Amino acid sequence: MTENEEKVLSTDAELLHEQKVAAAKERRKIRKEQEEVFTGTYLNRSEHNHDHSHSHSSHGSHGSHSHSSSRHHHRHHSSRKKKRKKRIIIGVICCVAALILGVIGSFFYLYFTGKSELNDTHSSPITYPDNMEIVKSGEYLLYNGGKYVYNNDVTSILFMGIDNIDSDGKKPVVSNAQEQTDVIYLLSVDSSNNRITVTNIPTSIMADVKFYSQSTGGLMESQRMPLSKAYTNSDDRDSGCFNTADAVHKLFCNIPVNSYYAIKMAGLATLNDSIGGIDVVAPETSGDFTQGQTYHLEGESVYSFLENKPADVNMSNNPWYDEYVTEFINKTADETIHSPLFPAKLFKKVSSYSLTNINLSRAVYLDTLFFNKSYSITTKSVPVNTKNVSGELQSEIREKEFYDIFLDTFYNRVE
Repeated sequence: MTENEEKVLSTDAELLHEQKVAAAKERRKIRKEQEEVFTGTYLNRSEHNHDHSHSHSSHGSHGSHSHSSSRHHHRHHSSRKKKRKKRIIIGVICCVAALILGVIGSFFYLYFTGKSELNDTHSSPITYPDNMEIVKSGEYLLYNGGKYVYNNDVTSILFMGIDNIDSDGKKPVVSNAQEQTDVIYLLSVDSSNNRITVTNIPTSIMADVKFYSQSTGGLMESQRMPLSKAYTNSDDRDSGCFNTADAVHKLFCNIPVNSYYAIKMAGLATLNDSIGGIDVVAPETSGDFTQGQTYHLEGESVYSFLENKPADVNMSNNPWYDEYVTEFINKTADETIHSPLFPAKLFKKVSSYSLTNINLSRAVYLDTLFFNKSYSITTKSVPVNTKNVSGELQSEIREKEFYDIFLDTFYNRVE
């Protein structure tokens, strides 16, 4: 073998060795890359599975959580709506209950306040004449062989008819000094015995009347004078009504007379027509009226009826007024049974002609007395002896007869 051939063989061997080394390197490189690819794919798959599982769990929070979340959200939303609806219903019920309780509370407050104001006997204790025996500090009294207990269920209101002193009505009236009380009635409602006593009080009765005296610097002082002057000698119309009620209160042994209603006679026709007129029976024959005949009074005919005077000038009461007042109360009471607000509507129509201190609480209490209840009505008159003193009628009470009326009206006989 030539040297030249040996070189060629040596070169070929080196070349083959290098190719083997290069091939081995290439295989290691491919293996390494394969391992990297495998490892990367596995990790990716693992992450993917983790993500998928998370995503599934999150989708399960979006599948289960999205689906379950959808159901949960729906249930939660539905539950919230139900709770909100329930809260609204409870709120409405609470509001209605509070309103009802408020109305009931207000009613009872007005009722008891009105009753207290109308029937208060504490401010002025009842006084008794010497011939009445008071037992147990006024718990009951003995009189003419009878035992009597005060009836706390009697409520009294003073009614007054106010007329002009100038009888022809031509002079303008600007104050109570130019007016007088033409008629006075004490209406006593006994709710326990279902009866109303209408007591006519002659305006000529001598009573302790308060009046403003110039000698005392305008302060009130009392003097005995005809009851009609209690209105005329007061500072204004309201104080005139109050002063008259106070005089009647003392005349009736301090029984409560805390409320009054006064109407000018000029407004009587309006009041009469507002109730649909009144049917009356003529008590005597006088003018256009025949005794025993029934008449329907509307408009000016009410004045024609009331202008009649009793045939017996010594009578302490006027039967024409008694008949009209009794029938007016009867009709008003009947209407009130069906409509408790009837008196308020009626008297509102003549408010420009009237004066009263009957406030809301007193009106509420009075309404309850007449609601769905019928009363018997009795008309009485304070018995008096009347004489003419210097052109002025003055009447003195016949005490024994008066106390019989007083006890029958304001007391219950228990033995």
